[in-house]
Amino acid sequence: MRYAYDYKGYAHQVVAAAQRNVVFYESVGNDGEARKNKAIAERFQGRSISTFTYTEMYKYYVQYDFSALLVLFICIFGLMSVFVLEKETEMDTLLLTTTSGGFRTIGAKLIASFLFVSGISWWFWFADFIAFSVLFGSWDSASK
Repeated sequence: MRYAYDYKGYAHQVVAAAQRNVVFYESVGNDGEARKNKAIAERFQGRSISTFTYTEMYKYYVQYDFSALLVLFICIFGLMSVFVLEKETEMDTLLLTTTSGGFRTIGAKLIASFLFVSGISWWFWFADFIAFSVLFGSWDSASK
């Protein structure tokens, strides 16, 4: 934050030093270095940081992966019986003979599994976002 606040003064110092270098290099006949310092002075002239957004919490939020591990364990635990239990009890052969069995049952289970995984993932994402925002005391960057 200090760098962003002091940047305008830093840019002004760079311009002043580059202009002094231009005068010096022109006096000794080094046109290449004089052109280089003129370009530096032009690029740094009038520079400043007008807006600053504090985003440190998002670095920690993106690198935080404990919730991803919890989501993985919960999804594995919640989905392991969706197809396995039918195979163990041999209900899969019975379901094939019913009118709504077979592909309809498999499709319904896949849709339910997708909704379960999506819901668990969304819940943990939301809880992490709220927790990080509260812990860091910053909601500013969420709207940008």
